[in-house]
Amino acid sequence: MKKKRVITEERKAQMRAYNAANKAKVSEITKLWKKSNKGAEKVHRRRYLKSLAKDYTVVYMLPCGYVGMTNQPILRMQQHRSVGRVTEGYVLLATCPTKEEARDLEALYQSLNNLTVDDNTRLRPIL
Repeated sequence: MKKKRVITEERKAQMRAYNAANKAKVSEITKLWKKSNKGAEKVHRRRYLKSLAKDYTVVYMLPCGYVGMTNQPILRMQQHRSVGRVTEGYVLLATCPTKEEARDLEALYQSLNNLTVDDNTRLRPIL
């Protein structure tokens, strides 16, 4: 496991000061690097996203009652937050070895939860 590099506040202040003093130089270096590594950023991002994928599928429920499934829980929660759903306190309902199994469980949990669509097109349990 990689050891996480910790950057101190003092080092952050030094880096900010250097970047402010050498803004044009830093900008030019950044442009040159991006030009010489044109496709590398996309490849790196694609590899990173692929590394987040699990070899199993999880079925989860958000606090608002939404039930879903994914093999990339971290990214899926980010997507939910980007559209305004609250993900704090989501619950993992099950872990399944295959997507088909997860899809069946997701449908089961949704039916047990008596989900309906409200005015905001978000799923909520009927109480």
